[in-house]
Amino acid sequence: MNQHAYEQLISAADCQTCYAATLERYPVQRVRINGHEWEICDTGGNLPGLLILPGGLARADLAFRWLDRCQQRYRVLSLAYPNTIDNLADLAANLQALFDYLQFEASWIVAGSYSGLIAQALLHYRPQLAQGLLLSDTGVPRRGRWLWLSLLHPLVAILPLGLVRWLFWRGTQQFLQPMASILRPFWAERLQQNLQKMQRHDYLSLLRWWRELDWHLGAARWHGKLAMIVAEHDSLFGRRDQALLRQYYPTASYYRVPQAQHCASLSQIDDYIDYALAQIEAT
Repeated sequence: MNQHAYEQLISAADCQTCYAATLERYPVQRVRINGHEWEICDTGGNLPGLLILPGGLARADLAFRWLDRCQQRYRVLSLAYPNTIDNLADLAANLQALFDYLQFEASWIVAGSYSGLIAQALLHYRPQLAQGLLLSDTGVPRRGRWLWLSLLHPLVAILPLGLVRWLFWRGTQQFLQPMASILRPFWAERLQQNLQKMQRHDYLSLLRWWRELDWHLGAARWHGKLAMIVAEHDSLFGRRDQALLRQYYPTASYYRVPQAQHCASLSQIDDYIDYALAQIEAT
C-alpha cells in the first residue's frame, strides 16, 4: 500500500473528520450471541479478514483509522469485549462464535497495549482464530504484576463508580501527556467518553482477565507468524516487558519506534499502520 496515497492525521481536526466519516460508513453495531453482547464495527465484503482488538479503555469506534485505511484490502472487524464473560477461555470460545456468526475469518489480528496480552491468551486457547499476530506496545503475562492487580481489584469493586472513572481518567491523562498538543484533544475526548460509558463490571472484567493472564498464562506462547512494534520509551510496558517480549518471541519481526512513548500508537497511528501492513502483506 502506497503510504503517500492518503493524508496523514496531523491534528485533532483531521482525526475528528476521519472519525466521523468512517463511523458514518461503518457504524457501531451490537451483536448478541450466547447471551453476550459484542460491540463491533465491520467493513464487510468478501476480503481477507483483519481483526483489530482495542486497548483496555478503548472501544470498537477507536479503530476508525484502521477501518478507513484498510477497508479496500481487508474486511476489517474491530470490537469491544462483552463484560459478561468471566474467563479468557470463554472469551476465546465466544470470539470463535462471533466469527462463525459473522462468517469472518481472521488472517491477522492486530492487538496493542492491554489487548496485546489478551490476544496472546485468545490464541493460546484458540490458535485457529488467526494466521498471524501483530503486537504493539505490549508485554507478556508475568506473575510479578499479579499482586498489585489483586490489590486493585477489590478497590474497584467498592469505590464509588465516579471515583473509579476519575482514577482511570487520571491514569489515561498521564498516558496522553507526551502526545503533541495539536492531537491530544481528540484522543482525550474520545477516551474520556468511553470511560464514562464503562460500568463497574467493565472495569472489573478488565482487571479480572489481566489477573488471570498473569497468574495462569505465564508460559503461553503464540507459535504462528508474529510482528512486533515497540515504543522505545514506553512508560506502561518498559524495558523489562520489552526484553521479555523479545525473549518469548525471538524469531518475530521487530520494529522499535525511536523516542516514542506509549501514546505513539495513537499519535503516530499512520506510521503504525504502515508498518503493520508492510509486515502482513510481506507474508
